[in-house]
Amino acid sequence: SSLLAASTPAATAVPSPSPSPVVPAAVPAPSAPALPFPNQARSRMQLISHLFEALDVSKRGRLNSGLLRNYADLCGFDDAEEQWAREYDVLCNLYGWSPEVGADVRDFAQLVDDEELLS
Repeated sequence: SSLLAASTPAATAVPSPSPSPVVPAAVPAPSAPALPFPNQARSRMQLISHLFEALDVSKRGRLNSGLLRNYADLCGFDDAEEQWAREYDVLCNLYGWSPEVGADVRDFAQLVDDEELLS
């Protein structure tokens, strides 16, 4: 026998009244989280542009082999410099970039959006 059963007489049990419905107060819709980019960029192209600007430390408006290597490293590329040189040549041929000039922001956006390279 339990302690509760011993202290509560069975004949005096009265059902409790049903609780009144609780109406929740109006909750404001959550606002979009602040993005850690200037001007609260929200579009994909704006985000890609900000990434491009961060990678373009020379501020030439182009990502050459060395600058694009930084992006490749961020994506997990960890091969030697010789392998990167081959990869960069393949990218230049694939996208029609001049190896000496490199990729502009539109070229870079195309690279980022190209899902075939990710597989």
